[in-house]
Amino acid sequence: MVSAPLAILFGSAVVLLPLISLGIWTIILLRFFPYSRNTFLGFSLIKEVDASLRLIVISLAPVFFITASLLSAGISVILEGGVMLMFIPFYDTGAGIPETLSVMSAGPIEESAKLLLAFSLYLSFYLIWRARKKKGKDGWKGNGVKDAMLCGLFVGASFGVFESMLYMFGHFTELAAKGPSLEIIDPLIWRFVFGVAIHAMYTGIASAGLGRETNFRRIGMTAAVLSVSIVLHAVFNGVQGLVTFILEWEGWVAFVVTDIIQMILMVITFIIFVLLWKKGDSLHMPG
Repeated sequence: MVSAPLAILFGSAVVLLPLISLGIWTIILLRFFPYSRNTFLGFSLIKEVDASLRLIVISLAPVFFITASLLSAGISVILEGGVMLMFIPFYDTGAGIPETLSVMSAGPIEESAKLLLAFSLYLSFYLIWRARKKKGKDGWKGNGVKDAMLCGLFVGASFGVFESMLYMFGHFTELAAKGPSLEIIDPLIWRFVFGVAIHAMYTGIASAGLGRETNFRRIGMTAAVLSVSIVLHAVFNGVQGLVTFILEWEGWVAFVVTDIIQMILMVITFIIFVLLWKKGDSLHMPG
């Protein structure tokens, strides 16, 4: 039986740790990606938009964040549950392959759901920008590719926070029941350090095509970068499936191998994100 103070501590950690991670990664983004900082300041502090629109954006940002997390996670849970039900009959016959494919299905499902919401958010800002321009007012003088990627980061981070809370709840429950162990602590650390960031980067990559100049380029580029995001996500999850279900490795060796490979995939994901971000310097929001 878990004591009340310990339950309160673990419950608070489930909520606070993903939010702390979100705060840290947001500071890193604003520090090392000046356009994101300028965009944030433009909407929150400076004169690029009028006071009423600025207040609306600021006040609704938490609502958008929570809504995006619930919608993207809700859609993903339903679809992933359906896929899992399809694979369950084959779990005992496939030498771990059905289980691994089930885990990898999160790639296409989650990235498609997050991209849909990122597109909705980007479209909302784009329509506001066009409406202001038609009225003879200054529109948001932004960069289409980077603005779209920021929308992707926003939605991906919201998903990452919600998912991290769910996973941490399970791990802290195990921690309370079984005590500290590598099998429990390692996933908790991963979730705290990278749970928010990895989902933000996946959706940031997938959203890079939304700000292209023409519909033809927008559709083609979005299909390409969404595919990249799906592959990165599926392979990342597939490593866990390979080690756990197919190779059936256990103990510290399994965790070290998994962590090293996933860290390499994290670096690759970051490099792709940065390359797409820098590509946005030569592209602008369509008029």
